[in-house]
Amino acid sequence: MRMTELPNERYAENGTTVEDNDLPVFVHVLHADWPEEDIRFKEAEALAVAVAASLGRQVEHVHIEYAPPGRGRVAFGGKLVV
Repeated sequence: MRMTELPNERYAENGTTVEDNDLPVFVHVLHADWPEEDIRFKEAEALAVAVAASLGRQVEHVHIEYAPPGRGRVAFGGKLVV
């Protein structure tokens, strides 16, 4: 999971003011290979619940993005995942 804090004054949502606790949380997930769709559904729900609980946010404000599969395009410690 990757998390970057964006201060409230740098966040814009259609020109409205959003309270700190209502700011969305964006989660970026990278797998070597795509999990089956039913697994992604379960994983996304579990991740949203866990992230919301750990940050004291509502689940509805947790947004999860699945990156394209990393196999063949991501390297850890200089070693390409193949």
